[in-house]
Amino acid sequence: MPFLTFNLSYPLPANCQPQRVVDALHRYEPLITPNPYLESFRRRPVDVAEIVDDPFFREDGHALAAFEIVDRIVLVPGVATKQVVIPCVMQRFEGGVRCRSLAAGGVRVWSTWKVVPAGQSQAAGSAPSKRKSRSSSRDGGRRSQSNPPQAPVSAVTAASTPPATPPTASAFPESGAGYEIVEEARVECGSLVKPFVSRSFKEAHIAILEKVVEGVLAQAEREKMSYVYM
Repeated sequence: MPFLTFNLSYPLPANCQPQRVVDALHRYEPLITPNPYLESFRRRPVDVAEIVDDPFFREDGHALAAFEIVDRIVLVPGVATKQVVIPCVMQRFEGGVRCRSLAAGGVRVWSTWKVVPAGQSQAAGSAPSKRKSRSSSRDGGRRSQSNPPQAPVSAVTAASTPPATPPTASAFPESGAGYEIVEEARVECGSLVKPFVSRSFKEAHIAILEKVVEGVLAQAEREKMSYVYM
């Protein structure tokens, strides 16, 4: 099946600690709730059978979590919309999160979110700017650069689904200057829906990156105010 690849990024301001962004990613929900098409979501049990043979889920990951997301798709702006149910599985790893979603119409998405030094994601082909995005269409028989062959997660690892509490150790500096949050994604879809998917994916997911950063800054400000008034 034809596929698209995306490399999206959003720079961290100096007052946004990179580790706080990673902690937000590791809670999973901060990646779900900013979705502009979101109607509702719920957590569901992880079914090992649905991911154990997918090489996208790697041995370096832990704390698998599964969700059922309901999106509102605009068919005709201002006239017609449609609800679609999207099951997804998320797995955190040091520095980020990976997620596989199975949308309607045979659309399948493999996304990896992480915090990296600015410019590191350019290896996947994005151009430097405050907001940058890249998408390309490839033959479905070839594998995306952002998703090279990987070792499958073991059944033992997949069966363990502890609560998604973030790690406490940090190798990041205090300042976010020189860092960015990046999403690398591969989207499989039919030729008929490819233009719509390309347009809606970029628009929605760049907004998600920005909202994650805004949420981290808002939480830091609330904590600061709570400390001041204690």
